[in-house]
Amino acid sequence: MDILYMGYFCNEKLFNQLVRAGSKGSHARQQLEMKLLDGFIEVLGDNRLEIVSYLPLFESVKRSARGGEVYHGIKIHYLWCDKHKISSLIHAFRKNLSYIRHWCKGKKEKVVLSYSTNIIHVVPLFLLRKIYKFKVVSLCSEVSTFRRKENMNLFGYINRKVTSFLDNGFDGYILLSEYMNEVINNRKKPYIVMEGVAKEPRSLEGLKKEHAVLYAGGLSEDNGIKILLDGFVQAEIPRLQLWICGEGALEKTVQAYVNNYKNIRFFGIISNEQVQKLEQEAELLAAPRYSKNEFTKYSFPSKTIEYMSSGTPTVLTRLKGIPKEYFSYAYVLEDESAKGVCALLKRVFQESEQERKELGQKAKEFVLERKNGQVQAQKVLDFLLKYKNK
Repeated sequence: MDILYMGYFCNEKLFNQLVRAGSKGSHARQQLEMKLLDGFIEVLGDNRLEIVSYLPLFESVKRSARGGEVYHGIKIHYLWCDKHKISSLIHAFRKNLSYIRHWCKGKKEKVVLSYSTNIIHVVPLFLLRKIYKFKVVSLCSEVSTFRRKENMNLFGYINRKVTSFLDNGFDGYILLSEYMNEVINNRKKPYIVMEGVAKEPRSLEGLKKEHAVLYAGGLSEDNGIKILLDGFVQAEIPRLQLWICGEGALEKTVQAYVNNYKNIRFFGIISNEQVQKLEQEAELLAAPRYSKNEFTKYSFPSKTIEYMSSGTPTVLTRLKGIPKEYFSYAYVLEDESAKGVCALLKRVFQESEQERKELGQKAKEFVLERKNGQVQAQKVLDFLLKYKNK
């Protein structure tokens, strides 16, 4: 079986270049794609995989990877596009049509795995799948209908409407949450639930634990940033620090707390390597996202597996998109308020260091054994192989 993977993935060096150039590329998406592709390459053990990646057009960055790149022996074909220019969109669309036709030649058993619903990828695939007889399966990381609407312009609104329509046009689905199937699979096509992919973090020599709580992610109201800040301040735990990484609407709020409290630090946007280092240095990792919001059913937070993979104990809320088994390996914030955060922090840091360490280690073993790249890639490949000829 030949697999064409169409997503956004690029080598880490190029990804960091794009972020520095002004790209809004998602670290979570980059990590999920990388871990799954690593699993594919290990499981397949041959050259039956090809990759096409849509990247935002920054001429200075494009020049450094003009001919594409090779990732563990697999050629990555980059599709550069400035989504604000009609001419660039048309060029990318035509180039994608041409590449898909070229990939189909001489291949009998073939399937395309598309990360999310990118119009430039999906429309050419839907136009050509009957002609060249291949299936198109979605690796569905989000539900288009529930994308954030803040500062959305007309183009963004139209794009969301179109992608929401296309979400229901795939031949099969790899979902991160069981609930996703309720809203994007109207035609009742086959699907499996994958959640996410775990990977052993890079070993850091001479790592010293710091008395700190870390939050890394989007700085938005529904992620519980405000209750984390207020609860931390109210707890008044001696020498404990709060570290925050990320960007979003509440950056100014976070900065105001930093200005008023010496034990709160704001790192802003940093590389994934730096985030992983902080995750291993901290004593507790926090993910206080509100569970009351209905849209939390339709996603699986990537930070859940990333946090657990670090071996540092994690605080979770009972998001509907997270299977119940995960909560056995984490501290659970039942009272999603500043008062609740305060009480939980006091309880956690009244425990012994050994108790916290044991919980973190159990969580790490759980995700690395059951959700690692090889396990998840094999699950996806088994699904693709079973379904490709249906």
